[in-house]
Amino acid sequence: MDNCVSVTKQLLDLIHVKNTSAFINDCILSHPDHPSLLAITDTLDKYAIHHLAVKIDFEKLQEIPLPCIVQVNLNRNPYFVVLNSVSKNEVRYFDDKNKLIVQSKQNFMPAWSGICLAVEATPDSKEPHIEKKLAVKRTLKILKASLVVLVMGWILLGFINSEVAGSNSSYIAFSIVYTILKLIGLSVGIALLWFEVDRYNPVLQNFCNGGV
Repeated sequence: MDNCVSVTKQLLDLIHVKNTSAFINDCILSHPDHPSLLAITDTLDKYAIHHLAVKIDFEKLQEIPLPCIVQVNLNRNPYFVVLNSVSKNEVRYFDDKNKLIVQSKQNFMPAWSGICLAVEATPDSKEPHIEKKLAVKRTLKILKASLVVLVMGWILLGFINSEVAGSNSSYIAFSIVYTILKLIGLSVGIALLWFEVDRYNPVLQNFCNGGV
């Protein structure tokens, strides 16, 4: 995962701001200055999160509200991590794999550039249109579960059809039900495919939300 995308996602999760990976990816990866701290701060602006980038020493770092983002040098390249804890002798931060790293002050200081991004969420901090996006996500989970049920229904009806094939009336009835289920399943499959191709299409979102 992209480093800027990863730390932005981690930070938002830690400060309990609702978000979607797709929106973060779009904002960060399409930013003209990506990869950079500016790409991260401009994305945080869209979430209405207050932030301040400063260059400080380790003593001041212990006074910064956590979590925060700091810049370190990894193989001589700038790299961002989400700092979760700072004490007199050690720091704790998350890497790109969301693994908590515990590092001594002695090892952290040579890698740290001194740059720190402090953040503060407000009651208004959230992703634009997040409620609708989460509603679509919940609807798709229901559709996927329905698709599984339909597949199992097809298998069951196929078995029943083979047992009642000798009775014309029963066979016709089950054939009709079987066809209806196939059409419903096809519709669900098309909706899922459409969502994967264009998940933010307003027409599909309106359909998945029942026209609300």
